[in-house]
Amino acid sequence: MPDAAPRVRPLTHEDVPASLRTLTRAFADCSFTRHVLAANHHQERLRRCQELFLVRVAMEYGRAWVAGDCRAVAAWTTPDRDPGPGSP
Repeated sequence: MPDAAPRVRPLTHEDVPASLRTLTRAFADCSFTRHVLAANHHQERLRRCQELFLVRVAMEYGRAWVAGDCRAVAAWTTPDRDPGPGSP
């Protein structure tokens, strides 16, 4: 019998460290991030970039969800809240 599907739920602040490990691993070999983030200390720069988007953008102005033990992470913005300058 197959295992039950992992439960998908909104990300909490307690999930951030495990989610960052997942996102950093997921984007480690991404050609875009290799191009835009400096090579020296690349892994730490990538982790910090993921942290900034996850915590300061997705959690504040969008949505962030995890599945299982944060082995799957989804983070995105929504048109409902604009993080741009001059926005309410």
